[in-house]
Amino acid sequence: MVADTASSPQSSPAGKRTVRFRIKRQDRPGEPARWEEFIVDVESGANVISCLQQIALKGRTADGKATTLAFGKQTEDGLGASARLNDEKHAIRTDFTGYLEGDPTVWADLTLFSAKPVEIKSLTLEWKDGQVAFARKEVGAAFEGKDGAAAEDLVSALATVRAADALPKDDKEAAGARRTARITLGRFDGASVVITLDSAPSAKPGEAARAFVTVTHSDPKHQANAVTKLATFVAASWMVEQVPLSLADFRKGPVSAEPAPQTIQIPGPSPAIITSPDIKVK
Repeated sequence: MVADTASSPQSSPAGKRTVRFRIKRQDRPGEPARWEEFIVDVESGANVISCLQQIALKGRTADGKATTLAFGKQTEDGLGASARLNDEKHAIRTDFTGYLEGDPTVWADLTLFSAKPVEIKSLTLEWKDGQVAFARKEVGAAFEGKDGAAAEDLVSALATVRAADALPKDDKEAAGARRTARITLGRFDGASVVITLDSAPSAKPGEAARAFVTVTHSDPKHQANAVTKLATFVAASWMVEQVPLSLADFRKGPVSAEPAPQTIQIPGPSPAIITSPDIKVK
């Protein structure tokens, strides 16, 4: 099998963008080659690799035909792995000798969602002690309300959600985590993204608690929905630090540093530092 990809953007309803991939394939050396086409929904920030990952997850061409190549054991002569195309009964011998990692925690894309902050129309944060919601009237406008600036900062931070690590779905620590916050981002194109943060208790005294992030997209075909079924994702430390853990924390706002005391230096061989603002030098 050989692959030679080409792509061309297409328009789609609701302002979404799709890319049509044409991949040249050949079942065996010496046999006729064929072209297979795939249509991939493209999100902001996507690249060719993430599009090919979507193709691998779907396993079907644009006209609905299965196009899965399953590799099996090494052949008896040790020259390559056996493979079977599209659930055919017979297998073929290939010269593929590489190692295919079947664990999705190894190859899963840690970037779960990516968009431009200006594409976000609304922001809703939910906690156990309450919730807040913000919206802007048009692209480029600021979020309304007295806490609109705080909403802008959160949207800038959450417009791209990248996990720190991927773990198996049956991870025991993640299973014992409790819901901390639920964030909903609404886009101007009508799509929405739900980001949930779950925190697990510290395993050892003095050890920082670990948080887990889940991203659910309103489009069932979005890549985030597919990888969420395969792995559990550890939230990055910056996300835990920037997302308020309760409505009370959100109302407090960011903690500001204490201002440094004023100092006055007196010239001389032994300069003294006077820190009291009540003392004046004549």
